[in-house]
Amino acid sequence: MLGKGRQSGKRLHRGQSRNFSEEYCVCPQCGYSTPHEQGIPCNTKKCPKCNVFLIREQNTSTTNNQMFNNKKSKNIDFPRVDADLCTGCGACIDVCPMEAIFMEDGIAKIDEEKCSNCRVCQDECPVEAIN
Repeated sequence: MLGKGRQSGKRLHRGQSRNFSEEYCVCPQCGYSTPHEQGIPCNTKKCPKCNVFLIREQNTSTTNNQMFNNKKSKNIDFPRVDADLCTGCGACIDVCPMEAIFMEDGIAKIDEEKCSNCRVCQDECPVEAIN
């Protein structure tokens, strides 16, 4: 009967949840959600309704308006473009699911009002100008 009622010796790492069913991949635009699959990043999946990349959320019980209000009230560190490094290639514009990135004077700019903070642009930037 050794190990019965336990997680059979599995150890949790810092920030890892015992119940993965509490985590979801959520569409930042329409709120569509699907349970998160361990090992598959949410930002590699697209919403079947909006065709935008999904983001990870702990709880989908909040409405889009609540998420919007929380985004405004909290001091969120949005991605920033380093103008000295940006080459104006537009790779970030092509992958942004929220269409929050635009070019101004040959440098990418991020509209924080539209940005969902998914950071897909950061991963896509070939010169690491977005941090």
